[in-house]
Amino acid sequence: MQAVEVGKTRLMNFRVMENLRKSFDKVCRYNGSNMTNELNRLMRSYIDREGRRIIQEQNNVEDILSLIPQPNKHTRKSMVKDDWYDEASNPSNHSHRRGEWVLGDDKTWRVQS
Repeated sequence: MQAVEVGKTRLMNFRVMENLRKSFDKVCRYNGSNMTNELNRLMRSYIDREGRRIIQEQNNVEDILSLIPQPNKHTRKSMVKDDWYDEASNPSNHSHRRGEWVLGDDKTWRVQS
């Protein structure tokens, strides 16, 4: 579609089959209207109908989302001291423990039993 601006209105060019255009023109004249008025009316009608449908769909989505349980934001911290990731922030505390792993005297890591 091409549009050429004329004041607050725009001239639109679009392709349509010739027999459809002629039939549309005849029906418009029979009803005492013109093609421009009827195309504007058809576009407004389409916008109103589809706008209501879109709003209804958005409301349906919001209703469905409100039924889905939200995850609990208050999670409990682990009671196990784990400074695996904290060594960078506290380099003086070189723990011999990484979660459930413990560094043995022979410098190997073992699961704490």
